[in-house]
Amino acid sequence: EKGLYWANNRASYTSLYQPVETHCLLMALFHWMEPNAQEADRMKQWLLVQKRTQDWASVPATQNAVYALLLTGSDWLSEDGTLKVNHGKEEILVDQYVKQKLTPAHASLSIEKTGDAPAWGAVYVQYFAPIREVKKQKGVLDVEKMIFREVTTGEGKQLCPISDGEPLRVGDKAVVRLTIRTDRRMDYVFLKDLRATSFEPAEVLSSSQYRDGVWYYRSSKDVSENIYIEHLPQGTFVLEYPVYVARSGQYASGMATIQCLYAPEYVSHTEGGQVDIE
Repeated sequence: EKGLYWANNRASYTSLYQPVETHCLLMALFHWMEPNAQEADRMKQWLLVQKRTQDWASVPATQNAVYALLLTGSDWLSEDGTLKVNHGKEEILVDQYVKQKLTPAHASLSIEKTGDAPAWGAVYVQYFAPIREVKKQKGVLDVEKMIFREVTTGEGKQLCPISDGEPLRVGDKAVVRLTIRTDRRMDYVFLKDLRATSFEPAEVLSSSQYRDGVWYYRSSKDVSENIYIEHLPQGTFVLEYPVYVARSGQYASGMATIQCLYAPEYVSHTEGGQVDIE
């Protein structure tokens, strides 16, 4: 799916060229040394895959990318390629971009693509369910949620997983851990974590924070913690925020949802659950 690329061609604050510009120079080199349409198309595919989830950083980078797309490989601007989408017995007309609500949702969906130029799309299914019964949805951009109880011992502060034998109690300080995983760099990522009703945020002031290699802006709202990430590198990252337990009882633990706003088809959420407090 990612095409042909160089794994070590990564963004760096000390590098003269950004990954897109370096990739375009390599595409030009391949074109002038020994043109190969198949390899060039795979390198062009990587360029477009980058554009799906992030911007091209600067005007020169955008110009180089457009030049490389037009200079190398097969002609993706030709009208030979077609895309046919059928929803049940109905044909959906696809020009360059289309967004359409499909009803009934259970009807079959078929896609037929011809030509060399790539095409991308996504299908969303919306439904209503009690939050405790929501099942986890995984994806390229994935998030996991865990709740710990913070305790102070002779060795310092430690995080203890919540269990039936060690439930949370009113007055405890808990830590919500959000683990993010992605197999590609993404720009403009939004993470929303719904707090349990019994939790009150320990840090109510919004602020920019740095943790585990990621800069992000955290904003504490009445029912959720909103985290805005401008640049999310490839890899696994762990973000945490503290809360205080204010009330006893049984509460829905809330679910965390993460989405790349630049490419909304990359979205996932955690499962619903329950937290018991004595």
